[in-house]
Amino acid sequence: MRPTTRVNEMKRWLPLVVLGVTLLVKALVHSWLWTMTTWPPDAARQLPKALEGFAFLAGPACLCLFWLLWRRGDQGGARISILKRRAGAAALTVTVLLWLFLVMQWLQAAWVAGTPTEFPMYWVVRSFKMYLSADICLLVGGLLSFWLKGVRMPPRLNDQGE
Repeated sequence: MRPTTRVNEMKRWLPLVVLGVTLLVKALVHSWLWTMTTWPPDAARQLPKALEGFAFLAGPACLCLFWLLWRRGDQGGARISILKRRAGAAALTVTVLLWLFLVMQWLQAAWVAGTPTEFPMYWVVRSFKMYLSADICLLVGGLLSFWLKGVRMPPRLNDQGE
């Protein structure tokens, strides 16, 4: 096997492996968070900070990995209309802005839940819903916008688009 073939294989399967691990970790974190919705929150039953950080940052990192390694080829870009590529860019922009909005809503709800409030359990559940909505938005919107932009999933071994 030639070295360039190994690099092409890595470019082909590494984003899929990272996406699979990311989805598995996110599913485990979300299921764990939904089972731990109690008031007051128990500090002993918190997730490790490294796992929380990975679960939060893995989604955007995974989309960046797809963007960098699965670019469309020269011939692939010629087959996609400019309108479809612009729609993909607009969908990616809307996805990022909506994700940032949902993350801000999640942080705001978590902050309100941590302050003295009349309905703390409502704000805890709302923060978990915003976190789940942000992840779903990033996954669906990111993959849809990449498909519109002509990013092949997964790319073929040859870069000719054949």
